Amino acid sequence: MAWTIDHIIFFSFLILNVILGLKSSKGITSITQYAIGDRNFSTAVLVSTLVATWVSGSFFANILIETYKTGLYYFIPVLFEVVCFFIVGYFFIPRMSEFLGKLSIAEAMNDIYGQKVRIVTSISGFIFVSGLIAVQLKIAGSVFEYILNINSLYGIIL
Repeated sequence: MAWTIDHIIFFSFLILNVILGLKSSKGITSITQYAIGDRNFSTAVLVSTLVATWVSGSFFANILIETYKTGLYYFIPVLFEVVCFFIVGYFFIPRMSEFLGKLSIAEAMNDIYGQKVRIVTSISGFIFVSGLIAVQLKIAGSVFEYILNINSLYGIIL
């Protein structure tokens, strides 16, 4: 495999992410500290997190493909996702203060409905997230294959 500038940039980015991630993880001693830090997040960090979550692999794999195939018939309803963000932010978020400090939906469900519902929520969440991760890995493998000309299996492993 001949190294191109694309390979150098991509792998430099991955290595830099690992180095910075390990450096910034110094001093973290608990899952709570890892998950919510000291609750000292700037607005820019919170907005960046939401945008990165919203514009994910499914955005490129689904929305762009379907918009290309069907045009505005698909894209116009997708635009209403932004409206949904405002509805959630205006109506639901202010009523969620009782869940501050909870690390998961399962923990909040435990407080409201008890241990059995917590277990069901945990198992359901695990199954759902496992499927999402599998799709993300498949997309990552495809990106490695198409852009960097690396076997998709090796891309998934990386």
